[in-house]
Amino acid sequence: MSKIQIVPTITAQTPTDYAAELAKLAFVPRLHIDITDGRFAPSRTVDLNQIYFANDEFAKTHDGQTRGIDLHLMIEEPTKWLHQIVALAPTRVIFSAEVLGKDFAKLRDHLAQFDIKFGIALLSQTSVTSVQKMIKLADYVLIFGGHLGFQGGMADLKNLAKVQQIRELN
Repeated sequence: MSKIQIVPTITAQTPTDYAAELAKLAFVPRLHIDITDGRFAPSRTVDLNQIYFANDEFAKTHDGQTRGIDLHLMIEEPTKWLHQIVALAPTRVIFSAEVLGKDFAKLRDHLAQFDIKFGIALLSQTSVTSVQKMIKLADYVLIFGGHLGFQGGMADLKNLAKVQQIRELN
């Protein structure tokens, strides 16, 4: 049986909010940082140029352990940000399957060279079968339970059926 982790998400709209959220979460062993561009996702957060954690005080937890960092990129044209992604050295990067296109294998292979795990996120309207090639190559799959770009809504529990479909696929 796998270990269950609760991973807090940072969804900050300004660099000041980002710094404050990081400070509040200094004790957690793993963080999930949402990045939205206001185009693919209707809301906007800080962008990749405004975040930090690699090789600084936030790369370690208060007890000296290396912190796991998940970057969840809900942005158009994520390949344009590859240099910044690699420079940040996250543990994993989660891309929206809906924007990856046919070059997803190249993207995954590029990140693997830097020991960065490749994840994909599926929106509610995206079927498992429509992105099964990506799922088979992914290290991680995130299933949206709500609406892209909004927090605090009710989860659509029908999306839980995708978990079983993905397990059958892999």
